[in-house]
Amino acid sequence: MYEDRYVYIVEGKNDFNKLYNLGLRYILITHGKNVNQDFLDFLLNFKERKFALLFDPDKVGKMLCEIVSKFLKDNNFNFEIVKLDKKECTNIKIGVENATNTYLKQSLSKFILHEENQNKKDMYLTKDDFFEIVNNSNNKQKLLNYFHLQKASKKKLLDYLNMKKINCDKLKMLLDEI
Repeated sequence: MYEDRYVYIVEGKNDFNKLYNLGLRYILITHGKNVNQDFLDFLLNFKERKFALLFDPDKVGKMLCEIVSKFLKDNNFNFEIVKLDKKECTNIKIGVENATNTYLKQSLSKFILHEENQNKKDMYLTKDDFFEIVNNSNNKQKLLNYFHLQKASKKKLLDYLNMKKINCDKLKMLLDEI
């Protein structure tokens, strides 16, 4: 089922791109060591999801992993920590973005296989339905405000709504209410 997809938490945009290119879709970015309480509180929107934490194997990554995993544990989230080998994630700098695709595919094989096994037709909101309902910037902004989201493209907003398990009917009701 689609609702069984993991939500992945990474440090930065380049890490996001690396995972996205491997076929993983629900990815949230902490923006490095600047993770704050707003980001952690935002995770409460997705409590029904399983999380996979994938941080750089360096000092900042370890600190972020401790902060995020403590929050998830304290709030009874279902999560896993993916540990990466520092030697496999080093180019000039250390990070997920510097790991080879082969190494990441191997390290994330369980998650990639899980993602591939999900049936797309069980999506809560299709792209077409979403764009038909959220047909103007006012509706988009209402949703961003309601879910306390920072700026997000319509495509990213669609991902958030699917992470939240909101279908067409719920979305229409929600827009009528807010």
